[in-house]
Amino acid sequence: MKYVNKRYEVYYDNFNYYNLITKIDRNYRLCFDNIEKLFIIINIAKNNQICMKFKSFSFNLIKSLQKTRVENSKFIFDEIDSNNNKIILDNHKVIKNKAIDSLHDLIKFSNRTNTISKTDINKIVEGKNA
Repeated sequence: MKYVNKRYEVYYDNFNYYNLITKIDRNYRLCFDNIEKLFIIINIAKNNQICMKFKSFSFNLIKSLQKTRVENSKFIFDEIDSNNNKIILDNHKVIKNKAIDSLHDLIKFSNRTNTISKTDINKIVEGKNA
């Protein structure tokens, strides 16, 4: 089946990317978008669904296309969850360290003076040491 459209044109390249892409999935087609002037990979088995858009070929194209297949979605979601958990833990560490530093500054300031006003505490918490 040959895919013909005014907007999308099947693109056969000199570096064999077209064949590599069709080896990943036999329903994938490498096309060129004549309106947006970029390359796309469509899946003809799923009503010409666009799988990927890119402007130039790179060495990571085939790896990223293999990695982002539907069969690998569980792995991708697990990777996203682990990265999100790592970000949350890092944010907790930053908040904890900032609180500890603010408390140390407050203790140092309280040793120098007899009274501490609310504005002094706010300045210490904001990092503008009184």
